[in-house]
Amino acid sequence: MNDYKFSTLEYKRPDLEARREKLAGWKDAVEHAQSYGALRALMLEIDRETCELATQYSIAHIRHTLDTRDEFYEAEIAYLQNTLPTLSGAEVALSEAIAASPYRADIEQEYGKQYFVAMDLQKKLYCEENIPLRQQESRLTNEYQKIMATAEIPFDGKTLNLYGLQKYFEHPDRAVRAAAVKAYSNFYESNEPRLEEIWDELIRIRNQMGKNLGYENYIPVGYLEQGRTDYGEKEVASFREQVRTVLVPLCQKLYDAQARRLGIDHVMCYDEKMVFPDGNAEPAGDDAFMVKTAQKMYHEISPETGEFIDFMIDHELMDLQNKPGKASTGYMTSLPSLKAPFVFSCFNHTIFDMQVLTHELGHAFAGYMAMRSQPISDYYSEATDIAEIHSMSMEQFAYPYAEWFFGDQADKFRFAHLQEALTFVPFGVAVDEFQHICYAHPELTPKERTYQWHLLEEKYMPWRRYENDPFMERGGYWYHKLHIYLYPFYYINYTLTTMGAMEFKKKYAEDKEAAWQDYLRLCKAGGSRSYLETLRYAKLSNPFEEGSVRRACGYAEEILLRQIAEQARFIHQVHRAAQPFIDPLLHRRPAGLRLFNARCPGQNHPPHKLRVCRRQQDRHPRAEGMGHDVAWRELQPTDHLGGHFHIVRHAPRLRRRRTPAVFAVAGKIDCRHAHPAAKRFLHAAHHLRRTHEPVQQQHAAPRVPARRHIDRRPANFKLHPFAPIPYPSHPHYFGF
Repeated sequence: MNDYKFSTLEYKRPDLEARREKLAGWKDAVEHAQSYGALRALMLEIDRETCELATQYSIAHIRHTLDTRDEFYEAEIAYLQNTLPTLSGAEVALSEAIAASPYRADIEQEYGKQYFVAMDLQKKLYCEENIPLRQQESRLTNEYQKIMATAEIPFDGKTLNLYGLQKYFEHPDRAVRAAAVKAYSNFYESNEPRLEEIWDELIRIRNQMGKNLGYENYIPVGYLEQGRTDYGEKEVASFREQVRTVLVPLCQKLYDAQARRLGIDHVMCYDEKMVFPDGNAEPAGDDAFMVKTAQKMYHEISPETGEFIDFMIDHELMDLQNKPGKASTGYMTSLPSLKAPFVFSCFNHTIFDMQVLTHELGHAFAGYMAMRSQPISDYYSEATDIAEIHSMSMEQFAYPYAEWFFGDQADKFRFAHLQEALTFVPFGVAVDEFQHICYAHPELTPKERTYQWHLLEEKYMPWRRYENDPFMERGGYWYHKLHIYLYPFYYINYTLTTMGAMEFKKKYAEDKEAAWQDYLRLCKAGGSRSYLETLRYAKLSNPFEEGSVRRACGYAEEILLRQIAEQARFIHQVHRAAQPFIDPLLHRRPAGLRLFNARCPGQNHPPHKLRVCRRQQDRHPRAEGMGHDVAWRELQPTDHLGGHFHIVRHAPRLRRRRTPAVFAVAGKIDCRHAHPAAKRFLHAAHHLRRTHEPVQQQHAAPRVPARRHIDRRPANFKLHPFAPIPYPSHPHYFGF
């Protein structure tokens, strides 16, 4: 079947009672197999039918998440999730029969030992008493998903879902960002009572599952469900500690730098996504443009990725448009009988769209290769702690093609994306530790558990600050992370695999072809090896070894800090280069000239009153025009010059007082080349604009028109009074 499209695929409810009978028949046939050939043929038959069942389940699941309001697929998913657990006993019995076969050595020789490792995990996780608990768990997680998917939040004159609202987290206007985050917070606070109840029930149910299997709580079961066979809680805890000691201080530096770029004292929670003062990088086109460009990129990366992306587009195996009722999530799943991956997400015209086209398609490419390289469906999917290496590494491999997606904002994308890759890790380990606390201490009340998240933010995210949001301040942020509800103990995988992705980034920079071959080998391996075995197979390091985090992230850290240092050096040169230009600008040699970065009031530092002055015929500044209360500070070598800064000097005595004259300079600055950049600064200063628009500040005084004057300045030269100037778009915004 090669001519299908996903929209035309027929869904047929699987006959699970018939499958129950088949499982019993297969078990009997396995026990009576007379040769390895007969047993192998039977195993392949079982595999084909299992693939067909999984495919029908995936079709129902995808269409349910495409529109959670569709009652038909909602009922189908409920039926499958309630009925499939009842087959677990028969499936375990079949697995035990295969494992006890006299031809086990032949099976292991052909398929490897991981085949029986997976069977052993299945056996350890089976307990008849847990079947009704699994059904309850499914109902609760479905309810959580529906609450998220059906969110309707009024904002900016629109009714938005959660993905649509998140776009405003990157709005250039700080007040809009703050309002958007507050609206986001209000949604979760309004649903908090039911979210508390769902989480409380899930903890109780899952802990009971663990007790039924002979454990103290759910934690060991969660590890088994994630397929972790060669490491445990102790190793994960040591990794979290490495993150705390190595990455948390680095992330603090990065956010301090971001605060200086934005001209604020501290990065608030609503500032974290706003990496640049003039706005983050945005895709250069719509959804169709992004997909078309991705197709071009994947053809450029390798023949394998080119074949893969054509397959995905031709068969309509991606649904990326944000729509009402669509589940608020992103994922890759498989249609194994068709050897086809499927990618689901919601574009919102931010750099998130690029991440989808690289992250989720990284998962999809790995599945595509494994389904064509591995002999049985058991190996089509790799362990969850390996899976994210595929996706996060593909994000890094896409860096050379960023110009295709973002034009002259490509460097902004690369910087922001790499910074986010590192700053995410502390949050990821906090999510993991939060789950350990909740399951290990079921006696905690809902409010006490939420407070534990607050303490984890202080531990792993000391930079995080909330403003006028008591709900978030007491720890409400964790409610938005659906993995906590739906996929217990999965989230640490993102942080572990970030280490692998950072290693691939360095290898790709040193030897592109060798790195790609290692990555391709990793994708083709699928689930045929354990976690640590797969790392060795792909020539990657063990993240649990002491010092592994520092080694893995060292290259990315070097890139970010080097770009920051380049900007600092550039500002020193601007100080030196600006001096000879300012003398003729002011028609006199200024005494004690200094550069200042002006900021608006209400940003947690005391304002100082400056009088905006314009030139007069006597060539002395005059206190005529707009008066504004603004907060300011001296420009430091560690500051970022994004094209919006002010030359400030004290004018001679005027009306028996000293009045500061403020001139704003706006221009494009290329910080990659130091001396030429300083020249560009001087050149840009000739393109100042006169404006009479009042500053939109709480202390803005009524506007008074400025007097005309005559001087000897160039014809294209216009003096700009102090007023907000849009930051120019240019590709090199690195540094403090």
